[in-house]
Amino acid sequence: MMRVLVVERLRKYYGKTPAVEDVSFEIKPGEIFALIGPNGAGKTTTLKSIMGFVRYEGRITFMDRELSEKVRIERFSFLPEEKRLYNHYRVSTTIEMAGKTVPNFDVERARDLVRLFSLKENAKVLELSHGMRTLLYLVLVISKDADLYILDEPTWGLDPVMRKHVFNLMNEIVSRGKSVLYTSHVLPEVDRIADEVALMKGGRLVFRVDLETLRSDYRIAFKRTKPEGEYEFMKELENGYLVLVRESEIAEEFDDIGPASVEDVFEMVIGEGRG
Repeated sequence: MMRVLVVERLRKYYGKTPAVEDVSFEIKPGEIFALIGPNGAGKTTTLKSIMGFVRYEGRITFMDRELSEKVRIERFSFLPEEKRLYNHYRVSTTIEMAGKTVPNFDVERARDLVRLFSLKENAKVLELSHGMRTLLYLVLVISKDADLYILDEPTWGLDPVMRKHVFNLMNEIVSRGKSVLYTSHVLPEVDRIADEVALMKGGRLVFRVDLETLRSDYRIAFKRTKPEGEYEFMKELENGYLVLVRESEIAEEFDDIGPASVEDVFEMVIGEGRG
């Protein structure tokens, strides 16, 4: 199967400080790929590298060809971490300008999404709340016909109803054979919507799994005494130990074994609270 995006050994330093170190992953057509990790893990820098906003080392290919600026402009659609728009434009003006300047932009679809998100077309951007600005930016991003939608925290600050609308739109995108790469701090939503998840910590990709495999093969096991086996991911608690393990590799008795969720894996692999 042709891969939409392949990132190979991506590295980005700011001076002598590594922001991203030896990160590799690939995204398939019709897939929602979630990139998660604590603040400062390198998620946004990874997205900026893919978009060509920062210089980097490594190789990034699109549809098995070298990634070019033309591809980024025409075939990618990007929602940045900071949702900056022209404050004095009205919602309607913002859409009209996007129709004139953004390649493959569908103005009618944008107007439909404005109604879906209950945005007022005559409102100025400066009058919008943080959540409404995010929704307006999402309107612009999703109304572009692209092959890869790169979304940095697309649901941050949204209420549950609007989050559901965004999830539905993401599912609609991949149902058309398009792909989504997105970041999120809301781990239960990743569990519901993502096909594959990659965890970053300290600029490195430390764990990657597709959600079907996570649910079917991985378990969170608890033992009151220290486990005898060698486990890559183990967390010591006040009353015992938690281990992330494939069910097929369980070779000793545990006091309790349960299914693994994205949130469980995050806490096990990252080893710290959510940022």
